[in-house]
Amino acid sequence: MKKIVAVATLASLLTGATFAADISFSYTGKNYFTSNGNAGVKYDHDKRSDCISLGLKNEYAGAVVDFDRDTDGTQASGITVDSFYGWMDFAAISTEFTAGIWNSRYADNVKTDAGDLDDEDFIGWNYGVTNGSVAKDAGNLTEGKIAMVAAYTNKEALPGELLVKFGFVNSAWDSFTKTDTDGKYTRTNSYGFVGEVAFKQENVFNVNLAIKSLTAHNYSFGLYFSPLMVENLQATAGFALGLDGNTTYKAEGDTGLEYAFDLRARYAITDKFSITTAHNFSSGLTTTGKDGDAKKWNDNKLAMLNQINVTYAFLDNMKFGLNLQHSISDFDAAYPSANTLIVTPSVAIKATEKVNVTVASRGTFENIGFGKGAETFNLTLPLIFSYNY
Repeated sequence: MKKIVAVATLASLLTGATFAADISFSYTGKNYFTSNGNAGVKYDHDKRSDCISLGLKNEYAGAVVDFDRDTDGTQASGITVDSFYGWMDFAAISTEFTAGIWNSRYADNVKTDAGDLDDEDFIGWNYGVTNGSVAKDAGNLTEGKIAMVAAYTNKEALPGELLVKFGFVNSAWDSFTKTDTDGKYTRTNSYGFVGEVAFKQENVFNVNLAIKSLTAHNYSFGLYFSPLMVENLQATAGFALGLDGNTTYKAEGDTGLEYAFDLRARYAITDKFSITTAHNFSSGLTTTGKDGDAKKWNDNKLAMLNQINVTYAFLDNMKFGLNLQHSISDFDAAYPSANTLIVTPSVAIKATEKVNVTVASRGTFENIGFGKGAETFNLTLPLIFSYNY
């Protein structure tokens, strides 16, 4: 029923589009060959992915639908809808309304050199508490859920550009049972609340604050800053905070707090040579649930992720990249996944104006030098084809 309502909302937004709209189409196919241990290289059919994106827009409205290959066999058609959303722009009130299923992120993710590589191969984490339960994706307002968001933009009252967003996101925000003279009844509020404020001054800075409450008494805050005054530098620094209030149990139950620091930067040394670096330090909440009637928190789990990438353009249509990612998922862990190093050399070829082919080699090392669990090495060969019209 929720999807039917969302599709109806999307259809109503599309009524603003005219036959003069621009049409966009893209296809991305990702194939993988893997080798584990001493096993030979084989094609990993389960990991293969196909994504088709269709778009329609003009100066007043637009819509996007993404289709993915169904990998779990739940769809008779063999495809699944990954995201669908539409928007209408009301210039008279400087406001844009967007509805559907999508990920709403404003902060610059500094992925200029990612190309068609997977997140696993290039900055494999989102802004926020990477091992968190409340602020895991703090910079994402809608988190791929059904939502409606209004965005107001003011470019005249201030020496820069002010953006204000407010929206409702489908989630099990609150539910309770009450007894009155007519007996018991249950009320459920299935929509959480999100908001964002951003200010940008051209060639100076860009800053935004994202706030979410997708579950009752839980709050996520993400503050991100990008300097714009340094030539050839693309960067974002951020802080995320997550609060898990415990009023759903007893008043004396404690409140859990988690936080994270993010820093990403790309510097173009020349027109052909660039370096990207990304870092995240997270303190995520852990809990064993309830102790009696009150939620009790364990010590926070500390994690750290780091990346450095070098990209060099041999030719106008060919780029070589070398990406190194290192992660420690738990500083106190005694299990094998505590320490991971991923090394990914890649070559991206622009075969034509609309066709790109990327070939990479991903080497994954577990427990290197930590002495916690057996050291392992796995090899994956991604082959990615994309077409954009």
